[in-house]
Amino acid sequence: KNKGPVNIWRYDFEADEWKNDGLLQDEQIERFYIIDGKLYAAGCDPKGSWDKGNFYVRNENSWNEKRVLPGGIHNFDIIEFEGKLFAGTGVVGDDFPVAVSTNGEIFEQVPFVKNDRIVVAGQNVINRVYDFFTLNDKLYAYNRFNNGNICYMGNRFV
Repeated sequence: KNKGPVNIWRYDFEADEWKNDGLLQDEQIERFYIIDGKLYAAGCDPKGSWDKGNFYVRNENSWNEKRVLPGGIHNFDIIEFEGKLFAGTGVVGDDFPVAVSTNGEIFEQVPFVKNDRIVVAGQNVINRVYDFFTLNDKLYAYNRFNNGNICYMGNRFV
């Protein structure tokens, strides 16, 4: 935990051995994902500036850093849904912990909407989206405020 940069290891079945697959510039990597046939990794705590958060995409021979998540120092989850890429991040105050992109390069934060109202965590409150899940063709996010209140928020994004 928080020991990065992080070495990524892969098993080479032909050589029957573990090989280093690259060094990712984050304090930790929590999860790996396969999206559209590509391997993704979500970065937690970038080693550089915290103005944007990271995720990584494995190309043929290396990892490509995507430093494009606004306010998303912690990137906990990534999911593709209806042709868009959603990132679940950790933010503070009036920022929103879901970032969405149509091209994987430009992300913007989008608010949760509940009962036709935008849900705001409040000043100096840490708001984190740890997991996305789909149910009945809708996207949901599990988020938690730093005061311990656990909320399931809905699928509508403004």
